[in-house]
Order: sequence, then C-alpha cells, then structure tokens
Amino acid sequence: MKNILLLGATGSIGKSVLSVISQNKESLNLIGISFNKNVSRYQEILEKHSPDYVYIEDHDSFKSLCSKDKERYLNGDEELERLINRDDVDIIVCATSGFAGLKTAYIASKTGKKILLANKESIVAGGDLILSLAKENNTKIIPIDSEHNAIFQCLSGEKGTEDVKSITITASGGPFINASIKELQHVTVEDALNHPNWKMGSKVTIDSATLVNKCLELIEARYLFDLDEKYFDLVIHPQSIIHSIVTFIDGSSLCQMSAPDMRVPIAHALSEEQRLPIDFNNLDFSNLNELVYAMFETIEIAFLGTFIAIVLSIPLGLFSARNLAPNYFVYLICKTIVIFFRAIPEFIIAMILVIAIGFGAMPGVLALGLHTMGFLAKFYAEDIEHINKGPIDALKSSGATKSQIISFGVIPQILPSFVANNLYILDRNVRMATMLGIVGAGGIGYELQSSFRMFEYERVSAIIILIFVTIFIIDHLSAFIRSKIK
Repeated sequence: MKNILLLGATGSIGKSVLSVISQNKESLNLIGISFNKNVSRYQEILEKHSPDYVYIEDHDSFKSLCSKDKERYLNGDEELERLINRDDVDIIVCATSGFAGLKTAYIASKTGKKILLANKESIVAGGDLILSLAKENNTKIIPIDSEHNAIFQCLSGEKGTEDVKSITITASGGPFINASIKELQHVTVEDALNHPNWKMGSKVTIDSATLVNKCLELIEARYLFDLDEKYFDLVIHPQSIIHSIVTFIDGSSLCQMSAPDMRVPIAHALSEEQRLPIDFNNLDFSNLNELVYAMFETIEIAFLGTFIAIVLSIPLGLFSARNLAPNYFVYLICKTIVIFFRAIPEFIIAMILVIAIGFGAMPGVLALGLHTMGFLAKFYAEDIEHINKGPIDALKSSGATKSQIISFGVIPQILPSFVANNLYILDRNVRMATMLGIVGAGGIGYELQSSFRMFEYERVSAIIILIFVTIFIIDHLSAFIRSKIK
C-alpha cells in the first residue's frame, strides 16, 4: 500500500488523481491533501476518501474547519513542510496551480521521495533550483503532464538522453486553431474556456487557448530532460492522441498514444513497477490491415497525382515563363491553363470526377494531378524567369538548339528548387488525398468518413493516429532528401 499526499486536491489534476486512487484502493491510499479555499469540493473528497491530514492554505477556511477537528487540519508553512516530510508519506503529487506550486515543489524536492509533478510553473520559474535539490536528495521527479509523461515513458529503459536525436511535442491548437485573425478579435472568455479535447482548470485552459501553455511546456521539457532547445519540435495535432514522439540517432521513433485523459499519465506515474488499471476509452486498432491498405491507397493516390502533375507541369512551366515561351500567344494559353487549375480546389474537381467516373481512387488521382499541376507550373515558371541569363546566352551564341539550351542552361539552375518543390507537393498531396476520400475519391479518407458516420469514434482515433504517423514519416523522409540536395 502506497500513501499518497495530494497537494492541490480540488483542481482538475487533483480530480484525476482521486479517480485513479478510487479505482485502485487495494494499492493506493490518500493519506493527506492540500487545498486553498474550495471547501465544497473538499467536503466531497472527505466523504469519499477521508484523508488523515488536510492542509488549508486560506487562513479563514482553515479557521472555519479546524474547530471541528484540530488534529486533522493544518495551516502555515511550517505545518506544510512537516506534512510533506512525514515518514508515512510515500508519494507526493504536486498539482498546485500556477506560481504557488513553486513552494510545495521546493519543499518536496528535498524529501528523497517520489514526486509526481503537474505544476510546470515551478520548473519554469525555478528549474535549476528544484532539479538540483532533487538530485542532491535522491528525489525522483516524474512529470504527469501528458506530453512530458509521454517523453518519460519513451525514455524508460534508456541509459540517458545521449542517443536522442529529437523530441516532438504535440499541441492540440486549442479552441481557436481554425479561427481567422478577424474572428480572434471577437472571442470571449467562454470561447477560450471551451477546449475541444481536454477538461482542465480555467488557468490551464486559457493558457492552452493562447498557446502560452505550450511555451511553458517547452521550457519545462528542456529542464526535465536536460536537453538543449534545438532537440525539441512542436507539432499541431488537434486530436490529442499522440502526446509526444522521441526519435533516436538510429532512426527509431517511439511515441506514447492514448485518449486525451489525464488519468493515463497519472496512473503510470503512481506505480511504475506495475501499471494500474483504470477505466478509459480504448483506441480501436481492429481491422488494422484494412486501415493500412486504405492508407497505402491514399499514398498511392498522392504519388500518382504528383507524378501526373510533374509530367504536365514541366511543359506548361517552360512555356509560361516569359523568357522561354516561343511567342506571346503560347505564353498566354499556358499561363491561362496554369491559373485556371490553380483556382479550382481539389474538392470541386474530385466531386465533378466522382460524378463523371464514379467512386474510387481515379477521381482522387486526377483531381490532385490537375490542381497541383497549376502550382508546380507556376513554381517552375517563376524559377525559370529568375535564372542566370549568362549560360543561356553562351549556349545561344555557340549555336545550341532549344532543347540543348533547356537541358544544359536551364535545368541545372532550377534542379534543386525543382526537387524541393516536388517533395513539398508530394507532402501536401498525401494530406489532401486523405481529405479527398471524404467525397468518395478512395483511400483512408473514405474510411474516416464512414467511421464518423457510424459513430465509431474509437476507430476514428486509430485512423487519425495512422494518418499522423504516415505524414510524420513522409515529412522526415522529405526533409532528409531536401537536405541532401542543398
């Protein structure tokens, strides 16, 4: 039986900790709590858990309660320190909100006990102090923020962080992820508190809406894992299924995935030796082969669409460049085609083709090919118009043919940009191919739509994870190839 001291019991983190304890009463015991002045919430905790010790920060609330039981109720810094240092306290959960958590984290770091840390402000404000004291006193700090706990789990079993190449921390983007600048001028506090995924306290929710919370998390991660800022990346992941990804120098990547539920990292941190059972929403990985096939179909659609776009855009790009077009008439026709297909969204083209051809991958391939053809041709034309004219003039003066001028004077100059643009379009087309499936153009998007329509949200979660991992891999491969051609 492990005795838990919960500091900040009446907040959202405290509520999650109490839920885990309630489901594991045979191994976890709530020996003490602290809170500020939320007496009504405390009364609920008292009825259900009956902790032996109660520290109350607010003096008036303390006075009103201590008259009933002077042995149980505590107040003042000396009493708080005495409570934290009690021999019968095994685990200290630091869940006090805001800067006030620095005091409790400071005291706890000197105990030599296991600390579950939810208060990121204490590390941001006093990371050097807290962590040096913890190291000096052999105090083990386990973060229970979902992102930092995910990193902690991914690094479990590793000798240290010397083999880490990068760490990707995900962010939901909060309630305003799709809001325009104009829309942001009229948001209310209620809008900011309406987080789409997480149920958190008001402060953390507002911090999340403004992305201030993610800034604090990046600073905290730098201290907790003793890595330079350059090792950390931030990725917007609205579904909040993948919490962090650790990539190692051998090319392996580990991620921690779960539904957005704070009880998951808390349960892990409370008992590392043996995972604790809690009731949670399963991520549905059934029919994985079917989903993987659909994902491969999406990738195939993206690759074929990109190939068609490249093939068609090369002549269009050459002849819509003012310095290479044989005459103004050809230039005007090619430029018009480029503008036309750029102007029509893939969705519109796909819907027209689905009606004309029928459901399946082909409408998706053609829609991507025609639309991105316009973008690639524009990129090529602009690159060609800005090339160095010296090599071309030299070739012309030597009597070179048009094809020789293009082969030896134009292509070598635009090749790095050509490859980079094609990789960018491929990366983009993988994402767009996913969305085109929603209108019946094949791939994983069709499976996603079907799952939403049938309210199969666990399957939706699995599909979202699969899409995220696929795009993550393609993005890294694309970045690697681009780095080699610079």
